[in-house]
Amino acid sequence: MARGADGAIWMGHARNQVSLVGRDERVHRLDARHGLHVGTVLALYPDGAGMWAGGEAGTALYRDGGFLPLRGAGGEPFRGVSGIVRLAGGDLWLHGADGIYRIAADALARWLRAPSDPVAFERFGALDGLRGHASQLRPLPSLVVAPDGLLWFATGSAVALLDPVNIPRNRLAPPVLIRAVTAAGRAYPAGAAVTLPQGSDSVQVAFTALSLAMPERVRLRYRLEGVDHGWQEAVGRREAFYTNLAPGTYRFHVTAANEDGLWNDAGAVLDLHIPPTFVQTPWFIVLLVLAAGALLFGAYVLRMRHVTRRLAERLQERMHERLAERSRIARSLHDTLLQAVQGLIMSFHAHVRQLPAGSRERARLDLALDRADRLLAEGRDQIMDLRASAPPADLAEALREFADGLAEPGTHAFEMVVTGTRQPLQAHVSEEIQAIAREALCNAARYAQAGHIVLEVDYGAAAFTLRVRDDGRGLDAAVAQAGSRPGHWGLVGMRERAAGIGASLRMASGPGQGTALEVTLAAALAYEVAEPRQHTKSGTASDITDSTAGRESGTASDSTSRGSR
Repeated sequence: MARGADGAIWMGHARNQVSLVGRDERVHRLDARHGLHVGTVLALYPDGAGMWAGGEAGTALYRDGGFLPLRGAGGEPFRGVSGIVRLAGGDLWLHGADGIYRIAADALARWLRAPSDPVAFERFGALDGLRGHASQLRPLPSLVVAPDGLLWFATGSAVALLDPVNIPRNRLAPPVLIRAVTAAGRAYPAGAAVTLPQGSDSVQVAFTALSLAMPERVRLRYRLEGVDHGWQEAVGRREAFYTNLAPGTYRFHVTAANEDGLWNDAGAVLDLHIPPTFVQTPWFIVLLVLAAGALLFGAYVLRMRHVTRRLAERLQERMHERLAERSRIARSLHDTLLQAVQGLIMSFHAHVRQLPAGSRERARLDLALDRADRLLAEGRDQIMDLRASAPPADLAEALREFADGLAEPGTHAFEMVVTGTRQPLQAHVSEEIQAIAREALCNAARYAQAGHIVLEVDYGAAAFTLRVRDDGRGLDAAVAQAGSRPGHWGLVGMRERAAGIGASLRMASGPGQGTALEVTLAAALAYEVAEPRQHTKSGTASDITDSTAGRESGTASDSTSRGSR
């Protein structure tokens, strides 16, 4: 039983219950609904407006209509408390089943401000001379304070006396010693620094603190800088274990405190060095990155080769389809339109022969038939272009044969000059170059009234060049500047074809000065296989046989010229 500051009577019972009898003599029951969790109540102690309750399961403070459980650092429950005293200085003393507890005034004040936080305390037990445990039945209370300020404790086997003002203290911090270092089953002498073998990833450090007063109460804590974020408490052991350590330098630090909490902050320090193996060095990582880069680059090259091969195959397929379509159109034109026109021309010739020779009507019809013959010849030329099944292996020979067909008897002289080592052009490049050359040769042969036409083909090492020159009447200044003639699309088509393969086309012409056309394409875009080439000077008409033989035997020059027909 206890009397509160307001005169109310407090009575503690078994089964976690407290009865409160006020001045109105009404009884109020306090239990778990009010925060009480101490089991059988063993002690009641008034503390100002509050009331401390100690029991077999813990200790609590009644304040503001409810109980606040008291919890100590490290999870201490303060169980079996059968004696409670609050001294004038503010210190709280508890006598429980596990010894005598002292909670300093400042620690208690902090707990009152934050009851959910654990409270710091000091414990006195058998090592301090206390025999037995606090009485759990009677006599109660098991702790009282005498008028002279001494504390008297009753246990099951003795009575203890303690002067709270003159408690002996140990002012000597315990020295700390690192005893041994073990890694991979091998022990190393514990000096200021220890170097472990390459590849070590675990270490065991043994340490101790020297104290002759109460070695059982010596506290040790340690940390490995770079691994531990804070101090690790060594409870019941004198060793630290670390695994999965990476190569590097670490500092192990251990400190100790004596039974009165005096810490040796300097403690003991050990530097650990773990050298890396080759696979743990930055060079190995660099090699891995380079190897990965090489693999990626190899995969990229293989992928690009595959894509290039597929594009080439698709281009070849499209070219075959295009050539097949052109052949079909050519057959259709030849079998229908040209045959019909040829029939009409032959019919008109038959009718013209029935007219009197020298008559005006016959002269007009002869002139019209001549024009029709020329149109028919041009149509056949266009069909011949459509019938070209594939780009020729030798572009120069194909153009020479085409130019020979354009040379009408006595009309003009044709000369061809080939320099460099002949080699096949890419299929689409050969097709476009041949189309441009044909258009230029046709213009020079049929419209320019040229007396001399020169075709130059240069298989250069840096670029492929095609030139067509004539001494004809040339183009008007306006046409040469515009690059096309109104209603005619030959020059426009040549420029479009050149742009389509990445070539440059230049043309120089003037009235009465002839026309010169030059097409230039880089070797990397022109040739199928780029090989070293040599330049030679062009030959003459007498070199035809020699140059052909030289081409077959792999010489670096070849030239032909063709005189007038």
